[in-house]
Amino acid sequence: MSYQTDGLHQELDCIDRYQLNPTLFELNVLLELVELINKEGSTCLKNKMGPVKDLINSAYKKLAYANLETTKLLFKRDELEDCNKRHSLGDFLGSSLYEKLRKKCDSNFDLIIPFANQIIQSLVPQNKCTMYQESYIDAATLEKLDIPVSSPAVFPGKPKTNDRQYSLSRFLNYDLQKLLVFSFYGDWNSIEKFCMQALTKQIQSSEYGETSDAKEKDQGCS
Repeated sequence: MSYQTDGLHQELDCIDRYQLNPTLFELNVLLELVELINKEGSTCLKNKMGPVKDLINSAYKKLAYANLETTKLLFKRDELEDCNKRHSLGDFLGSSLYEKLRKKCDSNFDLIIPFANQIIQSLVPQNKCTMYQESYIDAATLEKLDIPVSSPAVFPGKPKTNDRQYSLSRFLNYDLQKLLVFSFYGDWNSIEKFCMQALTKQIQSSEYGETSDAKEKDQGCS
């Protein structure tokens, strides 16, 4: 599996550094110059207002272009990240289960990752969710307490040990991942087992439910 967002991040950084920032700087300098010309009220300076306004218009156009290119790249990056997450989910589930999940989402790729995350989150025991919400410590607080965010004292347990666990961590949303790490004390073997059972159970039970509904319809028609 290849993950292709690094190049896009570099392109975005390049646009931000070499297009947006200098263009904004140029625009601000020109606007300050206009303010100075108006303030001085000199006829000689006011004669230069026309060329300055042309430069301002040019700067606005450059800025608009840079913003457009950044927006395009951001959109492309988001699409690639979503695609990478779907690939990671496929790697985690295996082709057979993933195909069933895809069909359950009517092949709507925008639904697959949110649906998978929702399945897992809905099956986290409520008492764990409550404990997590009550004892949640954000990174800023940990930093103030001089405790590393990844400290074993906060999240003890076993780190990720196989490709499937890395695939799992790539498609889980950030908040759900933190909840799971908290609930299973950082033990990724337990997290992997729980998520696989949750997804498998939901996908197969949904499939069974659809089959049962179809049978009931057939019996009703006969």
